[in-house]
Amino acid sequence: MLSYLLKVFALLLFSFFILFNYYFVFPGHTSNFDGYLSYFIVVAIIYAIYKYFQLDYSREKFSISLKSIIWFFLLNLFILCIYYFNLTGFGNSFLNGFHLFFKIIIYSILPIIIFFISTSFGKKILERLPNKDDFGKGVFWMLELVVGFISFISILVVFGVLGFYNLFIVFGILIGFLAFSYKQLFIIFRDLGELKYEFDIKKGSYLNLLSVEFFTIFSFIVLGVGLISIVRPFPIGWDDLGVYMNYPHLMAEAGNLLSLGAMYSWQTFTGIGYMFGSPVFAFFLNISGLFLTYIVLLLVFSNLIKSVSHKKDTIINIPVILSTIFISLPMVGFQTTKDLKVDEGLFFISVILLFFLFKYFLLFIKEKTPSILYIFIIGLIAGFAFSIKFTALLLIIAIVGVISFARVGIIGFLAYLSIFFGLFTIANLWKMMNVVINPNAISGFETSFGLSSIVVGLILFSYVFIKYKKDFLQFLKEFLVFVLGLFLVLLPWFGKNIGESYPNLSIFSIIGGKTDEFRVDYKKIHTSEELVQIGQEKSIERKKENSITTNEDFLRYFGYEKGINDFVYMPWNLTMQVNQKGEYTDIGFLFLALLPLIFIFLPYRKKYYALFFVGLSIAQFLFYFETNKKHIDNSLYSSVSTGSLNNVFTSNDYVFKKTKNYENIYDIDIGKYIDDSVIYTGLNVEEIKGKTREYLNNLALEYTNSQIEKSNIKTQENYNLIYQKNIDLLNKNFDSYYNELLEKDFLELKEVVNTNFYLELKEKVLDPSLGKDFTFITIPLEEEDYLYIKKLNQIYNNTSFFNVGDIVTLNQLLIKNDSSQEELNIINEIWNETRTIKGKIVDFFAKINLPLGYIFIFGSFIIPTIYLLFTLKEGKLNYIFKLNLIFASVYTFLWLISAFGIVWYGITMYFSFLLMIGLGAFFITSYNHDIDEKKYMYKVIGTISFLLLVLIYFLNSLFPYTFSNLKSAGYTEFKVGQLSQAEAIFAYHDDYKNLLFTLNIDESKREEFLKDNIDEELYLLISTVKFENISQIIDILKQLQNDEKYELKAKKSIQNLYKSIQNPDKNYLNKEKIYRVGTFLKYYISENNNRLFEDSLIFSFDDYIYDNDSNITIDRLKKLGLKYLLVDLNAATIDQSDTHDLTKRYENLLKTFNNDSLELIETDSVCLRLAIDLYDKNNDIIQYMNISGINYDSYDENDNKISRYKKRTFCVSYINDLLDGDKINDNDFNYLLPYKNYFEKNPKTMQSLDNVIGMSYKALFKIK
Repeated sequence: MLSYLLKVFALLLFSFFILFNYYFVFPGHTSNFDGYLSYFIVVAIIYAIYKYFQLDYSREKFSISLKSIIWFFLLNLFILCIYYFNLTGFGNSFLNGFHLFFKIIIYSILPIIIFFISTSFGKKILERLPNKDDFGKGVFWMLELVVGFISFISILVVFGVLGFYNLFIVFGILIGFLAFSYKQLFIIFRDLGELKYEFDIKKGSYLNLLSVEFFTIFSFIVLGVGLISIVRPFPIGWDDLGVYMNYPHLMAEAGNLLSLGAMYSWQTFTGIGYMFGSPVFAFFLNISGLFLTYIVLLLVFSNLIKSVSHKKDTIINIPVILSTIFISLPMVGFQTTKDLKVDEGLFFISVILLFFLFKYFLLFIKEKTPSILYIFIIGLIAGFAFSIKFTALLLIIAIVGVISFARVGIIGFLAYLSIFFGLFTIANLWKMMNVVINPNAISGFETSFGLSSIVVGLILFSYVFIKYKKDFLQFLKEFLVFVLGLFLVLLPWFGKNIGESYPNLSIFSIIGGKTDEFRVDYKKIHTSEELVQIGQEKSIERKKENSITTNEDFLRYFGYEKGINDFVYMPWNLTMQVNQKGEYTDIGFLFLALLPLIFIFLPYRKKYYALFFVGLSIAQFLFYFETNKKHIDNSLYSSVSTGSLNNVFTSNDYVFKKTKNYENIYDIDIGKYIDDSVIYTGLNVEEIKGKTREYLNNLALEYTNSQIEKSNIKTQENYNLIYQKNIDLLNKNFDSYYNELLEKDFLELKEVVNTNFYLELKEKVLDPSLGKDFTFITIPLEEEDYLYIKKLNQIYNNTSFFNVGDIVTLNQLLIKNDSSQEELNIINEIWNETRTIKGKIVDFFAKINLPLGYIFIFGSFIIPTIYLLFTLKEGKLNYIFKLNLIFASVYTFLWLISAFGIVWYGITMYFSFLLMIGLGAFFITSYNHDIDEKKYMYKVIGTISFLLLVLIYFLNSLFPYTFSNLKSAGYTEFKVGQLSQAEAIFAYHDDYKNLLFTLNIDESKREEFLKDNIDEELYLLISTVKFENISQIIDILKQLQNDEKYELKAKKSIQNLYKSIQNPDKNYLNKEKIYRVGTFLKYYISENNNRLFEDSLIFSFDDYIYDNDSNITIDRLKKLGLKYLLVDLNAATIDQSDTHDLTKRYENLLKTFNNDSLELIETDSVCLRLAIDLYDKNNDIIQYMNISGINYDSYDENDNKISRYKKRTFCVSYINDLLDGDKINDNDFNYLLPYKNYFEKNPKTMQSLDNVIGMSYKALFKIK
């Protein structure tokens, strides 16, 4: 057992290194632990009572029924509902909690009915299928569920295509299913009522029982908070507002399936919720994917581990732990409770598919012969998954890989991959998956690689056919049956898409159909010759030899390294969120930390075979260690303390407790709680800033709650205003401290390098013309960069040969253009001398360009895979591992080269990773009942080690993250019924009134619209008052609502306006076209599927519309049929590229806004309004750009950064001058009157003025 303990030690060493980096080096993964102690006290009391009765009546055996589990979940949900209102301090916690709990139960009825009836239908049509019992007890219902659900959605799609997408059809299908399978439904209820889980305490299952209980409680918390969070009046995420909830909303309104350029089976399902008139029903249908995911994972992991256990038991319950890990991932929580996506629906269906695929082939190992009908059903499920989301193409390709391996072995598998690679290359199908095959990189690559791959594949298949003819024919048969099932389930979609696209048919139109979105005709503004020239110029400009994509939205996830380094760094970058931070990209640290568990505990043919993966783990450890290691010079420690990173932010709770004692939140000295030594222990200044900002929202929330306690503020609108004000104040205070912090560190840096080096650095970075904006991270340096720069300055002492200020990234040398060859040789020699091994590896990978780089990446997958296939022992457990390995290798490789590191695009791979972790955990925690006590204790040590890592994640991530979500669930008035859906949208988004009134209501019919929706008597009163916009009319109605005489009429009129603005009658519908860049407004714009010209990255505008003469630009917009410009003022903020291309394109758009032919209808940016007005007076374009562009960082002609904070300072200064000069009145700058009135009553400083201006994100212009 010594080798076992050494493996455990290696696992802990590697895992704790990853854990340390995840929590203490990379900011944003820790949260405040304050606020949920009372909840756990209540749960602990209930658990103690439950344990008392359990021990009293079940001393040797314990069983729990499904009914009891459901009751426990509902009890926990009820407690969470009460606790939510206790956290927010909103009214009576118990009564409001009961009200919310009851609403959740009501909303949950619809998905329960649909899935139970669908399962009964599936049970009926599969009742004659053979070999059902061979798949294991209690799991076949999953196949019945998915087959019934596919049937339900497929029928609904057929009716929807024919123009019958409504509740009558939905209930008609369900009633038809029920009439056909009501007996099966009774059987399902009977079986569920009898379902029990037993634990034999006498045989040592008590720890297993405890793990089930605690991790089930953890999962109940996650699921309960999810349900509470989605009781809100509208979607709130970027993708669900634009696509995943927008499309169902549009279809429900239209009463048919629309031409949206894609298949959308899951949205067809969630659209049922909108038929009930409330988006919350749709949200609950969507979150059903999360609940089914949890249940399916439990059953699948339990069955697969049990089928390979050889009658061994595990000390803890692995399936429950693995299932809870998955639903606790921040990425998963974000997708199901905030930005509602379809990926959880895709995930649970994919898991069921893979389970039955693996079990199908496992039955052959057990010398059983399941019917090939299972492969047909698996094909049906795969096709249905593809109709949910195009990313399921990865799933389909990997499944065929599994079939080929299972039937014709590794040679057949490689043959399949060769033919697949060849066909996709020759047919140019890689572009469907965003895979770069740049023809300029290697001449003739596509043809030569494609043909040679096909030839190799055919040769390998010929060998297999000759040697294993029977197996090859079986593979061919199963492949064809799989494709038949896949094709059959897609027939309704293919029919719809072909009918829409005919006669312009292609593989893309057959798969996606046509789209009704507004398409501009550039021939209206350019000749055919000009269009060809523009296309060629832009193609040449954007094609770079090793470019992955020109899409900045993708690059921010993927990274900006050269060659294939972004692929190499991907596991580390994803885990630590190096490129894109946020809960939507957070997959936790366990997948990377438990990597040794997957491979070093497997049963190899010979023990030393595991050394290959031990070596890989060590190499990976060293590589990651070098990746993160920073230079720490002893002289830096002379004047500062050297506390641990953990100490830097552990005082966070102390800050929370003190906030309630301050009259103003900006009195809090944040800097007091930041230990300067953090800079010298692995975290740079920018990371300190980022990490500290993670706490600002929590600080503001705590302080806001304390203010509400004092003032009894009850409306969410006022709450939000105070909350935003507090955040702005904290931001201002922190920026001030941050500047002081960096100034201090420059003084300490002087001691490390020569004087000249220091002066140049300070002059560059603290240049007053840059407004003390720090254009790059200066310290601490990577060790090799530090040595390199220091050595250069020693050689060229005080000569200023090397301008340190020109360093753009710390691992990149910028050589002066006038350097002599001799100097360049010296520099290169020093560079090579100071490069570490890791640095040289990075340099090597940087030279490998695509598409050749794909071969290296594929080799990193296929070599370890082949090694494992040949070195693992035979047996059921290893067979499951091998099938899963084949699937994971193909799926993950394709995801890696096509998805730009976007974690949810490859969501099914997390099932494969968890299954590998589960099998590894089985080896580390399993035992025979006749094991001796010493060996059992070794197993206990291994179990505790594994459990410790999981619990650290749960305690530091799951609980803080989940309860943070509960605190911020929001929309409390809607949750308790104080606001209707129509009222809630404008209550929480008051600034949407004018925007939506303008965009949704025909300009020529607005007066008639008002007459129809406002009480006649009130309309006569209002018509005597001059008003400029709909907001003023609604304000007048609210005033009349305070008059008893008009109260009811005014209230009804407001309700009518709210409803009709959101969903206008066709007679009043505005059909004018809109040029849209970003914004969250798409969901609320009527008929947004055919009125919007989408250009979020501003490529089309820059390529075809923009001209230096803005009059020409406006004329082109008019000729294209566009009436409005709806722009996200934060569009350029995602640009992190060195070339700043998106920023340049956005600024070209921004320059157009000052044209006289554009009328500014609405914006929340005071600075944009001011910039336009000042430009009208003085025609100063530099002043205009500096004031209007406060949302993003811009760059001058020398690539020096002009920060958004500096531009904001310009704007604030101008407003201050206008206030001091008394130039604000009803005629000039009247939008600044609220600030003038405010500061007539309150003291004015530059800081207080900056604080009240607030943030901005949108603007709407009308083309005159």
